[in-house]
Amino acid sequence: MASAESLGEGVKIRRACESDRAELLDEINLAFMRAGGSPRESEEDMPYLFTPGRIDNHFIAERDGKILSVVGAYPYDVRLGGVTFKAAGIGQVSTRKEARGTGLMGKLLERISRFMFDEGMDFSWLSGDRLRYGRYGWASGGAAARFDTYDKYLPPPPDEKTVRQLEFPRDVPFVRTALGKMPNMVLMGEDELELLLGTGKHIGLAMNGTFIIHNASMDVVEFADGPADEIALLLAHLASEIRRLPGDHWKFTVECPLSEPSELLKACYRHYWKMQVDPSARFKVVRLVNFLEKVCRMFQGRLPAGSGELGLVNKDTGESATIVCRDGQSSVQAGAAGGAYTLDRREISEVCFGACPLDVLLPDLPANSPIRCILPLKAFISRFFAI
Repeated sequence: MASAESLGEGVKIRRACESDRAELLDEINLAFMRAGGSPRESEEDMPYLFTPGRIDNHFIAERDGKILSVVGAYPYDVRLGGVTFKAAGIGQVSTRKEARGTGLMGKLLERISRFMFDEGMDFSWLSGDRLRYGRYGWASGGAAARFDTYDKYLPPPPDEKTVRQLEFPRDVPFVRTALGKMPNMVLMGEDELELLLGTGKHIGLAMNGTFIIHNASMDVVEFADGPADEIALLLAHLASEIRRLPGDHWKFTVECPLSEPSELLKACYRHYWKMQVDPSARFKVVRLVNFLEKVCRMFQGRLPAGSGELGLVNKDTGESATIVCRDGQSSVQAGAAGGAYTLDRREISEVCFGACPLDVLLPDLPANSPIRCILPLKAFISRFFAI
């Protein structure tokens, strides 16, 4: 049995173990009902999150051996702009009906926040209500470009004989190699990627060495690799397949990051019908100095001339850091001198990831400061990696 932390009144928080599997899944499935009213089948939808090696990524609150509340905190390396960050995806946030409103979820979110800090993580991400998670330091941020398109906007589809459907698990190494080259990526192991692609929700189409991955359950193309012209041909093939479906099916969405140019972004720009930019997820900075050091590494050699400093103090954790920019280079120092901005943990995450202009929280930051080229970070976490 994992060591437990007592909250009083017989309630304990601990990490789950293999013997909790059945009850853990029952509670999660009942909390996330399907559209028709039946319980979700989490182990079928996201099997990579419930392997023996991942069970203890779930933190539970229990009373008398009965699970009342669950939060999953799944460690992953995440590459942004070619730099690898230590991160965690947060999911399966659920509480039994009779225990809702008692503060258990807040206690679990605080517990996983300590866990992530102790593990030296740089940041975490989740989806969910902005107000609910903002209380615990998560802020809407990053940037995901979402392009709607359909056959009118795409080139004529290629000869069907030139297109093949990817077969999983046979083609998993092919996909993993391509994903491994991308500058923005959750670095999932081959075993987990095989489980993800084996759920049947994803269809892969390929021609020559080019491919696209389409999430058929959401009508979203989530990944592509290859020249823009060939990606566009595969999108056209997909559009022709969608036209054949029963009902009023005719359009789909392509999702990709804005932070780095890519062949997929080029293809979308040439062939989109409608476009919008949304926050990629809710993000929370965990270890401030570690995170900022890696962000600065992303932009080395890419900053304009000029100088500037930005001191940040997290009034909730006591952490402080200073970004220093000189002659196109940037560095981070622990600690912050007078004149630093003192912000709460959500505001820190807003500065580092948020979609709002920096002037909202940093009103005195000079308009020509090179720090504006660094923050906020336009991070992209694809919905392909459902947590």
